[in-house]
Amino acid sequence: MITKFIKSLVSKKLPRNKVENTTLPRDIIHSTGNGWSETLEPSDTPWHYHTLRGQHGELIWQGQYDLYPLWKNFGIPDDLSGQTVLDIGTGSGFFAFECEKRGASRVVATELAGLSHWDSRRNKTYSGTSIPEANRSDYNSARALLNSSVELMPLNISDTLPEQIGQFDIVIFGSLMTHIMDPVRALTNLRSLTKKKAVIISSYLPGETKPCLQLIQTPRPFDWWVPAKCLIPEMLKAVGFSSVVETGDFILKHQNGDNHSQACWHATP
Repeated sequence: MITKFIKSLVSKKLPRNKVENTTLPRDIIHSTGNGWSETLEPSDTPWHYHTLRGQHGELIWQGQYDLYPLWKNFGIPDDLSGQTVLDIGTGSGFFAFECEKRGASRVVATELAGLSHWDSRRNKTYSGTSIPEANRSDYNSARALLNSSVELMPLNISDTLPEQIGQFDIVIFGSLMTHIMDPVRALTNLRSLTKKKAVIISSYLPGETKPCLQLIQTPRPFDWWVPAKCLIPEMLKAVGFSSVVETGDFILKHQNGDNHSQACWHATP
């Protein structure tokens, strides 16, 4: 599916070899010798994907990524009263809990049921941290500390969606593009879940002006693509969103000092 989409989208603009097998430079990928270093930590190291804070800003724990200074880039209103929110791939639960704090009437967070449910390359193996389990452990701990009502649902956005899931006013699709084998299928599912607005956050290839994907080479089987920034709005429109607006461009910093170039878009049906 993705091959047909890329060929049709860029056949007149992009040489065939632009969807290529590559090792990404330092400003794209953590250059620790192990690729995306946040998920190659020893299994006995506390996971904490997101930094989380309480209702009044008190620190719950410091995570690999602190998204609080970046909040303005996401364009999410401070008042979400009466809105339903779906946070796809919640990690430690940052977006889910922050939307609940802002008054959302219902918040559902999704996480993979286990490593076997990830989109994985068949020619690679992985023996590091069991990421979905670590994320769920963080989520459950934070939910209890926050006395939260956020619901957790096992889901892979690449799979056929359960009929009962329905639609949500706001759907957050945060930093998932790099871990999905078929981005077009995932974005098609995103469109079907979105009633009013989707919030899409993604790493991108700085300086790339052609609509392409680059295949990431890391030891992990669930690292797939980094897109050119200009490709993401085209993909969103191709799956049925009528309007796509960029709300922020920023550097996402890992706790070890490495960086990702990222941007955020709002897409409306």
